[in-house]
Amino acid sequence: MFIKKIINNFRQKDIKIVSDLFPLCPKLPLPENSSEKELFDFVTSVRVSDAPEKEMQAYGSGDFKRFVYTLGLVNGLEGKCLELGANPYFTTMLLERFTKLKLSLANYFGSIPSGIHTQDVVYTDVKGVKRTKTYSYQHFNIENDRFPYADGEFDVVILAEIIEHLLNDPCKVLREIKRVLKPGGTLIITTPNVA
Repeated sequence: MFIKKIINNFRQKDIKIVSDLFPLCPKLPLPENSSEKELFDFVTSVRVSDAPEKEMQAYGSGDFKRFVYTLGLVNGLEGKCLELGANPYFTTMLLERFTKLKLSLANYFGSIPSGIHTQDVVYTDVKGVKRTKTYSYQHFNIENDRFPYADGEFDVVILAEIIEHLLNDPCKVLREIKRVLKPGGTLIITTPNVA
């Protein structure tokens, strides 16, 4: 009853219905000159050596739209970007291919020691050729460690699908992000878990 009242109030004031303002499945923000199929094929071609191929295929295909929506959030942004949670693979590959951002990659979980690590990523390029690229990334515990970056170092920080995993104090992580983000910079936070 209460929801009907709100919707009727919107209609009477000639305001769009809530679902129009906040669609559950908005149109995919495809990069210019790319089709959904091309993007899907690219994302689902990505493989890393330390994850089973079936798991990578399931993750890439099952969560494909979330990766593209994240890419859409950085559309038009430039400068230095910190991607937290970069394993690196799906989002990293999309950011590198379709943006002008200078990527710094960081991961935050697992039993590997803090420091700089590398990851080989295998993917299929636009011409259908299988390629391998080696990425360097910084590994540290984002909940306990001071981020190994200077104050105001980044124009953009991406915290994609991490906040729901934080067990201690998410505000501490957000304060560190604020410290490394330039004043007026952009923070992008996504989560698949509304709760």
